[in-house]
Amino acid sequence: MMNRRWAIVVGVTLLTGPLAGTCPAATAEEAIAEAETAVRARAEAIAAVVALVDNEELFAVNPEQAAHAVELLGRLRAEEAVPILLEHVYFEWPRSMRGPALRDFPCAVALARIGGAAAPALVKLMAGDEDAAWLGTQVLVGIDGAAAAAARLRAAAAEEVHEERRKRLLRAAEFAAGLHPQELDSPGHAAPGTGFPD
Repeated sequence: MMNRRWAIVVGVTLLTGPLAGTCPAATAEEAIAEAETAVRARAEAIAAVVALVDNEELFAVNPEQAAHAVELLGRLRAEEAVPILLEHVYFEWPRSMRGPALRDFPCAVALARIGGAAAPALVKLMAGDEDAAWLGTQVLVGIDGAAAAAARLRAAAAEEVHEERRKRLLRAAEFAAGLHPQELDSPGHAAPGTGFPD
């Protein structure tokens, strides 16, 4: 497996680096074939892990394995996993004795690692639920930074037709504006179920 990864790195470097155009056609073709194989293997791996995470029992019976599977989806930046990660966004592991922090929610951390592709569905979830708004705001700040996350939430609020959903997004925007990514790992923010700080 490691040799395949190195072959891909070397192949891509030869195709795009300073030696581009100087490698023999067979080598370039081999590098492309290796890269295509790696893309297929990645897709298969993501599908297998998504199927694993889609099992409700896993979270109850083996939360450590569930947390590891979710972490892999984040590390793979698996955009296909966004719906299932949102479904389990409140999964908390390990249980923190000092109060909730973003790192205690593996699905939220995975969504932050996936990045902007997770944002539209996350904002939609946030508009409908106070706990999701608390957690989702921190994820958006991790993705976009405080100012851009606040702007994204204000834009979504402007398009929202339901008053309570609009207000929730505006409160989330205020919360986001005051956050800094380095604070996301500390438990000093309002906990799920308590709303946003006044």
